[in-house]
Amino acid sequence: MQAGDSGATPDGSASGGHDAPDHQGAMLRIVCQQRERARREASALAVEVKGAREQVRALQAASRRLQGDNLALYEKVRFLQSRLESKPGGADAATHISISDESTEAAYKELYEEKMNPFAAFHKRERLQRYSELTPPEKLMLSFSSFFLSNRHARIFLFGYMVCLHLLVSGSMYSVTHRTRC
Repeated sequence: MQAGDSGATPDGSASGGHDAPDHQGAMLRIVCQQRERARREASALAVEVKGAREQVRALQAASRRLQGDNLALYEKVRFLQSRLESKPGGADAATHISISDESTEAAYKELYEEKMNPFAAFHKRERLQRYSELTPPEKLMLSFSSFFLSNRHARIFLFGYMVCLHLLVSGSMYSVTHRTRC
């Protein structure tokens, strides 16, 4: 036996020198089992996340498809209303063709008008083209300015910040110019 080895285990009980490697081996097996279990759980969760992402993509595609279908149906309703209104005595019949929910009709009316407006599409293309021609510092400045101009709290913060900076600079200039040290 060596001078530093008293034959005691870390928990204080006296034992032979052969129990320590067995204890370490058991601990190693437990840690390895936990690691393998964690790997299995992680891979199962990764598969679950992948499935959820695919489901989200499918639902988004279905939503876009349904929105397109609804827009087409709204267009058909508008067409039928215009046809019935143009016929003699058709104004009374046109009131029977309507969408039940006013908010739904308003939403699809807006989408329909946006789709039918060629100037809006042209304006959007022009804005995107001009934005792509900007340099990165100009893009950064544009995004900051649009953020500060569109958010009331950001405007108030910016105003307070500018007032504090002006007070700091004015106070520093006053202090430097009125020192009596020469």
